[in-house]
Amino acid sequence: MIRHLALFTVVDEKKAEKDALIAEAAVRLAPLVGQVPGLRSIAVHTDELGEGNYDFAIIADMDDLDAVRVYATHPAHVEAASFIGTFRGQRAVVDYEI
Repeated sequence: MIRHLALFTVVDEKKAEKDALIAEAAVRLAPLVGQVPGLRSIAVHTDELGEGNYDFAIIADMDDLDAVRVYATHPAHVEAASFIGTFRGQRAVVDYEI
């Protein structure tokens, strides 16, 4: 199984707006389980410490590397990622075997 870990910063938003955007991202990503072949689970987590850290993480578990490739190009994921792209700053991703 592969874990996909994506970290993001949010640009130019106040705390309440940032939290609302991250919550909406979670709502848009949740239905991907069952739509994207090989995607077993997906969760969005907000950073608790603040200053200097990434603002939120997406953790998704997938069957294998082929499932990661399908996820990356699946229309439902592309749509959710496009929404996140409207407010994200930096991004870091690691895909690793668990």
